[in-house]
Amino acid sequence: GPWVGLSPSVEPPPIEEYEFTLGLGDLVCFVTDGILEAKDASEVLFGEERVMATLATPEVPSASQALATLFETVQSYSPEPADDRTAVVLRRKHAPS
Repeated sequence: GPWVGLSPSVEPPPIEEYEFTLGLGDLVCFVTDGILEAKDASEVLFGEERVMATLATPEVPSASQALATLFETVQSYSPEPADDRTAVVLRRKHAPS
C-alpha cells in the first residue's frame, strides 16, 4: 500500500483496487500477515484455510463476535505472537433501503 510519513516528492506505487458486493449475511475479513503467519509449536502457519474455517461457522452472529472468535482461535493456536495481529471484519446485516 501507500507509504506513510515520507516527503511529498516520493510517489507511492500504484495501488490495485478491488470491488465486491456483500449479500445479506455475508462476511468479509481483512487480516495482516501476523494472523496468517502465526505458528504453532511445530512451526506450522495458521494460514488462510484456518481463517476461513474459523469464520465459516454458523455460530458467529455478528462481525464483532467473528473478530473475537478469530483472535481467540489464533491466540490458542499460537500463544506467543511474533508479529502484530490485526484484523477487520465486516458483515452485511441489512438489505439496502
